[in-house]
Amino acid sequence: MYRILIPEDIAESGKRYLTDRGYELKVGVPTDIPSLKKEIARADGIIVRNASYPKEVFEGAERLKVIARHGIGVDNIDVAAANAQGIWVVNGPGSNSNAVAEHTVAAIAALFCRLHLTDRYTRKGDWHYRLQMERREMKGAVLGLIGFGNIGRLVAEKAAAGFGMEVLAYDMSAAARGGIAQDGTVQTGTVRGVWSGTVQGGTAPGGIAQSSITLGDVSLGGIAQGSIALGDVSPGGIAQSSIALGDVSRSDTPVRILDDLDAVLTRADVVSLHIPCTESTRGLFDYSRFMKMKKGSFFINCARGELYVEEDLVRVLEEGHLAGAALDVYQEEPPGDSRLFALEQAICSQHNAGISRESKERMSLQAAIGVDQVLTGQTPSWPVGHPDGI
Repeated sequence: MYRILIPEDIAESGKRYLTDRGYELKVGVPTDIPSLKKEIARADGIIVRNASYPKEVFEGAERLKVIARHGIGVDNIDVAAANAQGIWVVNGPGSNSNAVAEHTVAAIAALFCRLHLTDRYTRKGDWHYRLQMERREMKGAVLGLIGFGNIGRLVAEKAAAGFGMEVLAYDMSAAARGGIAQDGTVQTGTVRGVWSGTVQGGTAPGGIAQSSITLGDVSLGGIAQGSIALGDVSPGGIAQSSIALGDVSRSDTPVRILDDLDAVLTRADVVSLHIPCTESTRGLFDYSRFMKMKKGSFFINCARGELYVEEDLVRVLEEGHLAGAALDVYQEEPPGDSRLFALEQAICSQHNAGISRESKERMSLQAAIGVDQVLTGQTPSWPVGHPDGI
């Protein structure tokens, strides 16, 4: 019997998927390095959430075959070290993309409508603020997306189709991914529909693209007819669930892709980050970069806290160059006594943009599927890198 370690608890969909297939689960253990090393030594697979997994945590864990990330980002896992040890690392692309996109659009609307300030002054009894506030309309405003992957595309469609915003995007790899149509528009997709029923084993017709948020074969009407195949599920396997998996519909949301970051910043009324943290993007938004943004514009970061310099953002907000910001991520988490908290122009949340009832079920299930695929000898549907010697 394979033993699966889940240090930080996950939604029932993933746990049920594994126990239905005979796996032994250990859920809830301390996430300090000595405790993790002790538990991982006895595990065949692990599903990880927020704790850090450097090389020393799994080095020498001879039984460990797969590390599954609950969600998308793997910057808390030493992927290279795991691959060098012959361990698969898998994640759940698209599992929380819609949740992050909705949070981002909600942040845009809150900043433009000054909802956070109106709420604050109303509670203080200042009824005159309604006449002094400088609210803007989103229709016709320019949204600048830094990054145009699954989340960026969903944000673009929701902002353009729902609010009439003009969308610019900075993404050097968009053309290479085949995302730009011949007419110059970018084909975007949106998650629609809710499925409730049975997940059947097998492979979805045509396979599942690694960069796609498509998780199955869903009718165009928005409701799945029958079963949905989620990748290479073990033959004959059945898992009961009620999860918003959705279909992907195509639309021609006009998005202009630019290869000049500064050109996006100088034109955008609101800039939103949707890129990973790498050596080239760490600290990308510092004081000089913020000053290149349009005066009176807004800044949103629901990606990674290391992408911007907090003190520099505080400075441009205090100086009035930027009119507001919405932050879901910070350089240190929890952020402690951040100066951002004292600024009424800032909307601050708790790295929860990707967390919804529906996304938790999807992240849990995709992580479980990845574990099962590896331990049953299949090639995982959502690998991160490739183990040496396999």
